[in-house]
Amino acid sequence: SEERAASTRFRQAQVLPFLERLHASLTYSFAVVQIPDFFRDLGTQVPQIRLHTDSTVDDWLRSMRQMSEYRIQLLLTLEVERIPAVVKLMTELVEHARSVISVRQKYWYKQAERSELRSTQSDYVRVGYQLLLEVKEAILVPSAHRAMSDAEKQRLASELATPLEKSGTVAVPYGEIQDFSWLSIWQIDIRPDWQKFEQAASHSTLDEFMEAAKSLAKQLYDVEDVIDTKLVVVTESEQTMVICLSAKLPSLRRLRQFQDVDLPSYRRAFRVLWSSHRAPIEITTGTSKDGRQGSQSNAESDTPSGQSSAATGQPCAAAK
Repeated sequence: SEERAASTRFRQAQVLPFLERLHASLTYSFAVVQIPDFFRDLGTQVPQIRLHTDSTVDDWLRSMRQMSEYRIQLLLTLEVERIPAVVKLMTELVEHARSVISVRQKYWYKQAERSELRSTQSDYVRVGYQLLLEVKEAILVPSAHRAMSDAEKQRLASELATPLEKSGTVAVPYGEIQDFSWLSIWQIDIRPDWQKFEQAASHSTLDEFMEAAKSLAKQLYDVEDVIDTKLVVVTESEQTMVICLSAKLPSLRRLRQFQDVDLPSYRRAFRVLWSSHRAPIEITTGTSKDGRQGSQSNAESDTPSGQSSAATGQPCAAAK
């Protein structure tokens, strides 16, 4: 009994790295489908919105790649009879990941609804937990330590060759998008009654606010080393208007200088834009450089943020 207990503990330790990364991939997948509607409205005109939002996809696919690295260690721990079922679920998981990214891409272009995106992600999570439970059950069953014949090894290798290839998640180094931008987003409640309150509280009208935004956009446009400036206004509904101001800088150093030196002076000069009652959401891109922007996974069946697409399903095709 002590020997069986020690064997079970060893097998549990062998599969734990895979299960930890599987659980991480399921957790990260929830952030992938949480995209505010006004981000979608702005994304076609302000590409930095897509770049910022797609960082959640990077985290998710990284956890899947790490999980993929422990597949063989997992399979070597399982009983032979359990391997086909586990590999089948791993393949389904990658296929559902591709579906999530495909529907997410359609959602950005208003070809899919939020409910469809969340339903697809729910299927991914369901299969993930089925895989987790299948591995758990396989590990808790005492190992028989039965030796496989050469014929059995050849048969199993042939049967698993294609599923193992399809269940893998690899990264292909396609290069890196260099983008160093600052974005400021205001969500304005345009209902007349609410505007009366905001006008009294911020001592400025909505028209004065818009004129200040246009003036700041003009000043940013006139700065010699600001590569690109955009001021985008979208009406999210009859009650809400979204305003996005962006400035693209030539380098990370210049972006940090902009944040530390230029931006405080703009806030002082255009106080109406940063009042407590109309405070913006501020976003920067390019400040976290860990090399992850330039690689994509074979789970990606569509191309976020206009990057070069990676192959789907087969690592060998990704290099073509």
